[in-house]
Amino acid sequence: MLLVIAQVKAKPGQSEALLHALKTYIDVVKANEPGTLYFNVHQKALDGFDSLESYVILEGYADAAAYALHQASAYKPEHIGRIREHVLEASAEQFLRADPGS
Repeated sequence: MLLVIAQVKAKPGQSEALLHALKTYIDVVKANEPGTLYFNVHQKALDGFDSLESYVILEGYADAAAYALHQASAYKPEHIGRIREHVLEASAEQFLRADPGS
């Protein structure tokens, strides 16, 4: 399984709009990509307090082919464009291979 971790921070006052755009995209992915095993957004907690502006997106794909299908989906550019409208900053994605060697 391939895991992807990304972080985004909303522009001031746009946290709810960002969260809505993320959840809308996640729903589309889950409905159309059977190889996407996990795709959820989580609010980042800082020093035990919720950050109203920062989110972590965790994605899990069955294999590299499932990730490639996700990257090539026709609906991705539109949804990413909507998400980016509300993003102040984003981290580089981190890729992990789950259960290496098993």
